[in-house]
Amino acid sequence: MNPNAKFGKSSKRESKLNAIKDYIYNNKILKETFWAFFSKGMSFILIYALQLYMIRVMSVEHWGLWSGFYSLLHILFMLSFFGLNRASSTYIAKYNKTSHLRAVIRNSFQLRVIFNTIYIGVIAAIGWLVMDLLDKDHYTKNFYMSLPLIFMFAFQENIIAMFIGLHRNRFQVNMKLTEHISKLIFVVGLFAISINIEYIIIAYTVSAVITTASGIWLLYSKFYKELEDDRSKSFYKDMTKLALTLVLITLGQSIIVDMDTLMMWKLMGEYETGQYSTAKQTLRYLPQITFAMAMGIMPIFAKLTEENKEELRRKFYLVFRINLLIFSVLVVMIVLLSPYFVPIVFGEEYEPAVIVFQVMAPYLLFQTSALYCGVALDYMGRAKQRVYVVMLAMIINLVLNLLLIPEYSGIGAAIATICAYIPYALLNYLEVRKALH
Repeated sequence: MNPNAKFGKSSKRESKLNAIKDYIYNNKILKETFWAFFSKGMSFILIYALQLYMIRVMSVEHWGLWSGFYSLLHILFMLSFFGLNRASSTYIAKYNKTSHLRAVIRNSFQLRVIFNTIYIGVIAAIGWLVMDLLDKDHYTKNFYMSLPLIFMFAFQENIIAMFIGLHRNRFQVNMKLTEHISKLIFVVGLFAISINIEYIIIAYTVSAVITTASGIWLLYSKFYKELEDDRSKSFYKDMTKLALTLVLITLGQSIIVDMDTLMMWKLMGEYETGQYSTAKQTLRYLPQITFAMAMGIMPIFAKLTEENKEELRRKFYLVFRINLLIFSVLVVMIVLLSPYFVPIVFGEEYEPAVIVFQVMAPYLLFQTSALYCGVALDYMGRAKQRVYVVMLAMIINLVLNLLLIPEYSGIGAAIATICAYIPYALLNYLEVRKALH
């Protein structure tokens, strides 16, 4: 064979590889999607590692206690966002690479400080009443122990939302890794002393402080201090207006996501909650895949115009179909394999959770579709259109949980959750379809 011909083929191959590398490096969406998947992939592993450790170390009742209490905390976390996190992300995406970006970041941070201070004051005043309504007044001390965690978690997630809006997902990767690694280390370390929920609260709080501090440093050193300080325009009013629209969506989502576990805790006790929560907590984090896809592509929808509508429509439907395919396969696998993997992974004492896994599996299709379409609508400035959808899903969820949990326990809660997500996903999809056509 001619050596020159061989060398020529090798050069062509190398040129093609270099061209592919250059394309990936210069393609913003691909790069940010990669970082989004890396972030969510690592978060996925670390979240499940911590969850599995806690399930295996704690009794079913103790795990049910923490799951019920954390469902209350998670509702309070989401309410603390007040729509400001999504509003920050949307406005930062809209004004990215403009002279107004520094003002948007500054106003976002200032609004976060103001709202957090008011919010913590309000829930501190009514905390005893909340625990009394849940018939869990003996855990009121734990509620008040959690106030610093709620305060810091809102800051943490607001900074992450800023990085998503900036389309700099590698920085929110740093924050997410810091959060989940520190949680795992502190929980394992404190559980070596004693297994109780007070130590979990302490571990989560310290993790939130460390993560927030690292995020503030990254935001300031990598972006804020280099930006032009244009004070000609204030964004307080516009961001607050969008946040007020989004707060109803946040309220509805928090109820749809966590009210089932909270009502299981109140109505059925720790053991039943522990069984149900094992399935719910395992399934609820699988949509990290969908969120990664949304983080990579959705910020560009903040600048939707008639000129780019066709291109963005194609991208939306491509990712939407990929998401449906991935989760259709996962649903089938969960239904067929859960009788085998649940006892092996979680322990024989969690065999009653198998049926909950199987009944609840289809929830993944509707939950991920609703999530993907909802993020798209927010970035397109159509949050108002989905307020009614979220409210409808919230009402369905509350009513069905009240009707089904006392009679059917975890299976009833699973059915209620699926029934709430069906109209939520369908109506969100129709709204996106209207916006892109």
